[in-house]
Amino acid sequence: MPIEARDIEVRLAGRTVVMDASLSAGPGELHVILGRNGAGKTSLLKAITGLVKPSRGRVIVDGVDVTQAEPSRRGLGVVLQGSPLLPTPTVLDHIMLPLLAQGVAGAEARAKAASIASLTGVEHLLYRKPWSLSGGERQRVAIATALAGGARNLVLDEPFSNIDPEYRQELYSLIHRLRGRGYTILVATHILDDLVYTSDTVWVMDGGRIVAHGPPWSLLAEPGPASTILKPPLTATVDCGKLSVCKELGLEGRASIHYSMLRAVKASQGPRLLGVTMFNGDRVGIVDLGGTILYALAPGDVEPGDHVSLVPVARVVES
Repeated sequence: MPIEARDIEVRLAGRTVVMDASLSAGPGELHVILGRNGAGKTSLLKAITGLVKPSRGRVIVDGVDVTQAEPSRRGLGVVLQGSPLLPTPTVLDHIMLPLLAQGVAGAEARAKAASIASLTGVEHLLYRKPWSLSGGERQRVAIATALAGGARNLVLDEPFSNIDPEYRQELYSLIHRLRGRGYTILVATHILDDLVYTSDTVWVMDGGRIVAHGPPWSLLAEPGPASTILKPPLTATVDCGKLSVCKELGLEGRASIHYSMLRAVKASQGPRLLGVTMFNGDRVGIVDLGGTILYALAPGDVEPGDHVSLVPVARVVES
């Protein structure tokens, strides 16, 4: 497994903030640690990345026990909440930092930095000043810098905090693109949004413990603390230029679509139904659009894994 934590316990200021936490993420998988503020998510990530030493347990990266290793020697690309970009002359210089630290210099370092900038979608920012970037741009540059040294495992702590919802979609798309390129990604967040519902596994934390884990749609279907924390918003904001059914609904631009406006029907190809949950007496399907999800009324003949088409059932636009 690229990332494993086994029976991690973390004590800070004489208080146990993480207890018996174990998780594992496989190659090319996206895993989300979900929990309210204070649940222990950041402390667990800091133990995995080496920023705090666990009082008990082991951390294994790519099959190697790195529990005692320094953060820079763990094979992890790390972006922590609130970590500012350094005051380098340009974004390109910032992305080159880990390469220079590894002894890669000159044209080779610039070429590698430009390549990772292209992968992360920040090539148009290379000659900007880091301090001039928006919140979403800074986050993408931070991810590019974290990966520039060659790490194939990415750890993100609260990457969507203080970022406008409309710019979160860009980060969702980037994270899914990296997953598609084989990166293993571990994200801690308290924000319940598209990324959570399209992850491979959600690890739900509460009171310093992992109280449940599994595919998001299976957690939704099981009563208990996980389904309470994971309750779906059931409204998604989408770019109508990329969703043909918008025209039939009379929507343009970016629009908010409630589950009651759409019905998911079986199809031979197209998006897949990730899962089904009950909400207000309706059977609601969670539809994967590739980095974005929609919710739709789900007839009894469609089940998780089925290809579906989206059919309009209402013409009401939510403000």
